[in-house]
Amino acid sequence: MSQVAHQTLRNSVLRDPRTASKRKFSKLCAEVKFGDPSAVIALQTYLDEKYHGARVRARVEAVEAEERPSLRFYQSVSSSAGDRRVPSVALLMGPWLVTLTALSAYIKSIFEFVYAWQCRLVGTGDLLRGISKTVPHDVNDILGGEITTVELWKALSKMKNGKSPGSDGLPREFYRTFWAIIGPDIRAVFEDAFQNGLLNKVNVWA
Repeated sequence: MSQVAHQTLRNSVLRDPRTASKRKFSKLCAEVKFGDPSAVIALQTYLDEKYHGARVRARVEAVEAEERPSLRFYQSVSSSAGDRRVPSVALLMGPWLVTLTALSAYIKSIFEFVYAWQCRLVGTGDLLRGISKTVPHDVNDILGGEITTVELWKALSKMKNGKSPGSDGLPREFYRTFWAIIGPDIRAVFEDAFQNGLLNKVNVWA
């Protein structure tokens, strides 16, 4: 390696924030080792800052990893997005229908027959008797319970980037970035609006 290339590589390494961080940490550890009392406080402050930064990065990476489509997701979508057309139909007393015209005519005749059939009220009554007319208590408790930040976060995650969920004009990215700070307050606002019927009034006057 030439001297110029070696110097360029050395400068890039020295300018790397990670290299500077390691040098600062080593320097503080050396000062603490030599018994400098102020170095202990400086090292503690430095470690607290690093700890806070690591937690923030870990939280952001966890959220992004949860929303990032995986390879398995893409494979399942690709496999389910294939051609689902019926290639052919075998008649009971006839040949196979393979052409698009013949298939379309045959399938159309089947549905015309089905929808022209008279509904039997006896069968309808049997069907309705098997359907519960009330909501189960556990489901009713969930529907009537308080709004949670998890529900709001799921709704926010389904929005597209650049879209604003409210009239303040703040996009989805803003709420995602500062959700740990503003999430509980937003939940309280929604809960108050639902309990007092404010959303209905806003929609009526809007």
